[in-house]
Amino acid sequence: MIEPNETGRYLSVSDYAKEILYLTKGNYSGNEPSIQNHLIKFKYIMEDRRENLNGRLEFFHLHWPREETFFKTGPKILSIRKCDRPSFTYTEEEVYPMMAFNIIKTSRIDNKFLTGLLNSKVIEFWLRYKGKMQGTNYQIDKEPILDIPFLINKSMTISSLVESILFINRVNIVILNSIPNSHISEAFEEVIDALAFELYFPEDFAEKGIEIEKYAKDIFKPIDGLSEEEQIKAIKEAYETLREKDNLLRNQIKLMKIELKELLDPILSL
Repeated sequence: MIEPNETGRYLSVSDYAKEILYLTKGNYSGNEPSIQNHLIKFKYIMEDRRENLNGRLEFFHLHWPREETFFKTGPKILSIRKCDRPSFTYTEEEVYPMMAFNIIKTSRIDNKFLTGLLNSKVIEFWLRYKGKMQGTNYQIDKEPILDIPFLINKSMTISSLVESILFINRVNIVILNSIPNSHISEAFEEVIDALAFELYFPEDFAEKGIEIEKYAKDIFKPIDGLSEEEQIKAIKEAYETLREKDNLLRNQIKLMKIELKELLDPILSL
């Protein structure tokens, strides 16, 4: 079981301490005495719930269970419902999150690509002004997520960047001795933001001759399936290439901020 303070943007959800007995009317009929013996001391509390009082559930059943297939092993995105900044993370682990999360699971869109897009500045801007807010906090319920105007491309560059960010945030290994891992992650997120801007404002980018995807796809390659040593090497090389003074992608991102300042400043200033 996982709670909001145990994860966040691009953070691992594999190391959590709490466990849950996910006993529903559909998956448990009370045929395990050891479980019942464990729960019997809480019966006086659990049987006082509405569905137990009217006889629809036994005291050991969860009151309002969710569809369990969403929790099982496989690609999915966890979304924290109330947060000061949209927080989505990708996982393939079996995980049972609290009701403070939404779970996104789809076979229509690459889930890593979708994670990067949902965490991007352009979607943050949309959620602030078209979604649901509670004061300065985002309330990212099912309806705002379904209303997001998703644009999909066939490029895997955003997915590759998400793989790298997830790895950086998961392992306790220094990628570059002189650079904090968080700085590398932030630099990669800036590239995701630029790719998302190009996706949503193609005419503006084309008019100014700015090409982000063209140069990003040659730097950021998939790392899943590589050994840990190979993943570290790939991330290090990608970051060092991005930071080169004359790197074309780096210069295109700088040009984007100058030439499209009026369009992008309200979004980048969030």
